Formats: sequence, C-alpha cells, structure tokens
Amino acid sequence: MVLAAAFMLLRRPIVLREVRWEIVLLFLLPLLIYLFSMSLHEWNHRQMGRPLHMAYAVLILLALRQVDLDLKYVLHGVSAALAIGLCVAMHERFTLDAARVFGPLSGADFGNYAAPLAVGLVLGAIRQGTSPVGAINGELPNIVRLQYFLAAISGLMMAIWSGSRSSLLIIVLSIPLLALVDRRRKSSPLFVPVGLGAVGLLGFSAWNVFHERILSMYRETMAFFLGEAAAYQSTSTGIRWESIRIGVDLCSEHPALGMGINAFKRYARALAEAGTISDEIPSFFGMLHNQFLDACVLLGLPGVLLLLLFWLFMFRVCYACLKRTSTPYAHTLTLILAAVSIGYFVSSTTGSMFSSTKGTVFICVCWTLLLYLYANSYPGALYRASARAPGRSASFGRM
Repeated sequence: MVLAAAFMLLRRPIVLREVRWEIVLLFLLPLLIYLFSMSLHEWNHRQMGRPLHMAYAVLILLALRQVDLDLKYVLHGVSAALAIGLCVAMHERFTLDAARVFGPLSGADFGNYAAPLAVGLVLGAIRQGTSPVGAINGELPNIVRLQYFLAAISGLMMAIWSGSRSSLLIIVLSIPLLALVDRRRKSSPLFVPVGLGAVGLLGFSAWNVFHERILSMYRETMAFFLGEAAAYQSTSTGIRWESIRIGVDLCSEHPALGMGINAFKRYARALAEAGTISDEIPSFFGMLHNQFLDACVLLGLPGVLLLLLFWLFMFRVCYACLKRTSTPYAHTLTLILAAVSIGYFVSSTTGSMFSSTKGTVFICVCWTLLLYLYANSYPGALYRASARAPGRSASFGRM
C-alpha cells in the first residue's frame, strides 16, 4: 500500500500548502509521543517500528486524494474476511480441539478485531430500512443486508471462541453507543428482532466460554489486593494489576517528562529479577498493558494529554462521519470504523496501543479509511480546495 501510494504521489506530488497539516498532526500524536520521548531520553529504534505505521498511513491518505474508492467493495472485502476467519476458527475449535481460537493472531487480538467489525456490520444491516428495489432508493438491498448480517454472526462467533474478555466489553460498549449516536436512522422491522435475537443468543452461549475466565479474573484480582503474589504473578489479570501499580508509581515520580522506554525497561527488569513483579512485564513490547500509563512513562503528563487529545479528535471524526455520511455503503463502513475505534480504545487501555504489529497495521488501515470518509463528508477537511484533482467534485470519492 505504501509503495502504491508513493507511486501515485510521484505522479502528482504533494503541494504542501494544499494539505491541512493541523489535521495530519492531530492524527500523528501517538507517534509524536514516542519521538518527543526519545528526543528527551534515550533512542530505541526497535520501539519505533510499530508507531511509524501511522506515518505510512498519512502517506497513503494523501495519495487517496487521487482515488475514487467504491466502498461497496471495501465492505464486501470485510464480509469475505470474516467468513474466512470463521472457517479458520471452526478448524481450530472443532478439528484441533483448541480451547481458544487464535487464527493468525493471539486469542485476544483475534477476538478484539472481529468483534467491532461484527458490531458495525450488524448495525448496518438493521439500521438501513427495507426496500424491494434496494440501493436505488438510498438503502442497502435486502440481499446485501443479509450478507452483512451473516458476516456479523461470523465475527461474533470468532470473538466468543477467542475467549477475549476485552471483546465482550467492546460489544457491550459499542452497540449502545453507536445506536445512540445513530438514532435518527430508521431500522428494518425484519432485521431488528432477528439481529438482536441472534446477538442475544450468541451472548448467552458465550457464558460457556467465558465464565471460567471471568471467575479466574476475580480470583487473581482478589489475590493481588490480598498480597498473595504466588496466586496472581504471571497471570493475565495479575500482570495488568501489577502494571497499574508500577505505572502509577512511576508517573508520580516522573510527572513532568516521564522516564523513557529504556529507563523503564531497566527499572522493570530489576524488579522482575528481584521477584517483585512478573517476568512478562519487562519483556512485553507494549510496556504496561495500558496506553495512558505507557504515555505517562514515555512523556509524563504531557504525553497523557496528547494521547487524550488524539482520542478526542478520532472520536470527533467518527461522530462527524456518522452524522454526515448519507449513502448506505458509506454509512455502514463508518459504523464499522467507529466500532473499530471504540474497540481499539478498549483493547489499548487493557493492553497497549502498539503491542502488536498486525494490530497496528489493521488500525492504521481502518483510520486511513475513516479520514478518507471524513474528507468526503467535509470537503476541505483534509485538503484545501486547490488540492482537488481536475474535474473532481468537492466531495471526492465514490460513496
């Protein structure tokens, strides 16, 4: 994608005055936290690999000003990916007898990325109304809504079988939030009861997968607060509680500018060697299993404020696109990308923002599409009027 973007930019180079750089800088705030931190503290080029994907995403976004995306095919691709993912999940669960399905990712990532895709598709299927002639009247055809609904069921099953507790939280949070923001859209009288009933049935069946993990989370939490180190160290929940404790201590000691990655690694390794914390914490790429604690360790309270500003900007973009997108395919894709943003916020707060290379690529592609939709919804939002290619309308891109 980057090579294709570079080729397009060579054909029509960027004119700096055409780009609204304040929008680009807002998007790049997480990357800037790393750059500022390493400029103040010590450089660690390995840690820059994943955040740099956001810079690649900007390059692709700038090149997309020359492209008319047919969003119908983007959505068909999402549906096909979920169908393929379900086949992988069924193979792992029923042929390999895996307790949790991982796919090409970890169990948490597999579920955390499938869940928001499913949420966006199921809301798109039930919130577009019905029409025998389909998209001619500005609505999704019934057959397309059925396709999205079946793909959403595939995604929900993948999320459940992954055993990711974050994926359940993503579903519980994103469905009511998006339904509330999108309440002006009319709903299909057929797909509402069927969709909600299927989601409810899947949620009930999820208890068989999740009840033991929820109980273990409770036991590990109680062990942490009771000081029973042997019962919580190196466990999923225990590592998160230890990370919170370490992060709060370090942020209180270095509130102004943080301590940087290398100093944190040395500090955490010393604690692990002394048996004070789990060995997994100093070796975990994303540091402290919490994006805000990570930002505080990297750059102190200024880093936390920059990260909050970034998320406010991204959620403002989601809200604006949900209100302004009018065609059914653009609106359904916006629902998916808004759900993905909510899901990534949740998973980054219970994990870390750049803890997975594949996850970083996934979210950067999604956010590139989201900003593309934003530019379509608000002409001039990303490129000034002079940036339009000859013959293009103000709302560039096929919706």
